[in-house]
Amino acid sequence: MALQFKVLVGNVNQNHTRPADLIGQVNVTAKVATTVYGIGLLFEGKASSTLISKKESLLKVRRSCNYFVLKPLEIRKGRFQPVESYNEALPTDQVIEWTFKKVKLQPGLNSFPYCITFNPDQVLPTAFKHELGSIQYKLAAYIKKDREGKFLRVVDTNVNVVTYSHCPTFHLSHPVSVTKSRTGSGRKFIEGTLTLRSGVFLPGTEINFKLTVVNRSAGRIQVISLNLIRNLAFHAANFSKSEFTHICTNELQSSCSLLGQDTFEWEGNLAIPMDSMLSFQTNHKCLEVFYFVQFTVGLIGNGSVQGEIPVQVVSRLASCSPEDGASQSQLSDIIHVHQSSSRESIPPPPSYSEAMRYSASLETLPPAYEDLS
Repeated sequence: MALQFKVLVGNVNQNHTRPADLIGQVNVTAKVATTVYGIGLLFEGKASSTLISKKESLLKVRRSCNYFVLKPLEIRKGRFQPVESYNEALPTDQVIEWTFKKVKLQPGLNSFPYCITFNPDQVLPTAFKHELGSIQYKLAAYIKKDREGKFLRVVDTNVNVVTYSHCPTFHLSHPVSVTKSRTGSGRKFIEGTLTLRSGVFLPGTEINFKLTVVNRSAGRIQVISLNLIRNLAFHAANFSKSEFTHICTNELQSSCSLLGQDTFEWEGNLAIPMDSMLSFQTNHKCLEVFYFVQFTVGLIGNGSVQGEIPVQVVSRLASCSPEDGASQSQLSDIIHVHQSSSRESIPPPPSYSEAMRYSASLETLPPAYEDLS
């Protein structure tokens, strides 16, 4: 039995009140009429991290993996439909009972359409690749050739779908503030209060801030700065590593006249890049994306005072009021599609955690051609 598989991703529905549907088809080319015992399609999201630590001249490699989204489909009545036994509320490492139906393939090209619809509350973090970890999405096709045979993962396709998340905590939609001070000789000599109109924002919008600085010392203030900082947190086997990136900065260098009991107020904004990664946290820690706004007030010869407010970058504000000028239609619905393939076998019925061990990596994907003879 010789079959060729190809997974195609077509247009997506334009809908900005929920994640865009993923639409396409799977093409199966058969040399002769063939009956198989099931063809399945799996949409998977995977966050992974690989951390290396050194102790007593020994290197220790820690790996962690979290499957945070899952959409299994099978062919029924000539098209892919959701697997009936799959409960989306279950953890993704639970066993999935594949209730495959027989599929009769005609000689030549057989096309099976699919439409993957996402739950409006499903959070899809931004796909990316880093030396410490990655977030990726795949569409993988499976086949069962014989009644008592094994499931074969015959082809998978890397897909960058529209990234999507919403405001999960209502209190972040209200003004938030933080006050920090630096003391000396038992008294406060400098104090800063940062206030944001909201703690949740869309990519491509601005964070409006107000910073109030009270200088009770005799020293001059050298610099006042505001920074939007992203923290990529990687976790593996009780070991964590963070990478901090300054996304944007607003700085004042001309504050040296602020002396004695002077109070200084500064209102401004920080621009969030349109291509910013979305905030992402999960109960099964592996890789997380955090943001915070940090202020720094530096005194000549007397150190500095710092304070920060956690914020979230999301694609939809949900029950929160949208920021002024924010346009959800600015977000692209699909970025690009890469095609690739792999061929692995797993014992039936496959559990999700077992099946994913056979995923091809982004770096070592073979050509997109399968011959199952």
